[in-house]
Amino acid sequence: MKPQGRTIMYDSFESRLKMLRKEKGDTQETLGYAVDVNRTAVANWENGIRRPSLLTIRKLALYFNVSTDYLCGRTNDRRQATIAPVSEIDLAKLNRDGLKLLLEFYRFLESRPEYCTDLKS
Repeated sequence: MKPQGRTIMYDSFESRLKMLRKEKGDTQETLGYAVDVNRTAVANWENGIRRPSLLTIRKLALYFNVSTDYLCGRTNDRRQATIAPVSEIDLAKLNRDGLKLLLEFYRFLESRPEYCTDLKS
């Protein structure tokens, strides 16, 4: 039985990637360099032969300043999700156990490169 309702079709990952790359004026080689892969990997993504890792999808979204949902064709909204600045977080609302848990989680994230910004740039 088919579900009722409308199905909205957006562009595929392949077409979005190629469109964003061309809008930025990049070659496949330039884009590959920006996200630490070779030109062949980018060509394979654009031709639907292979898919990038989740970490690379995140790098691509950051590079093009779009959301991962937009890049993957789940929405037509290009905007990145907004995150409250750290200065807006009120730690005074947390009790001692909450602060300890937050610190543990921060240390976990800090130990995982895929969750950290690249401070070398």
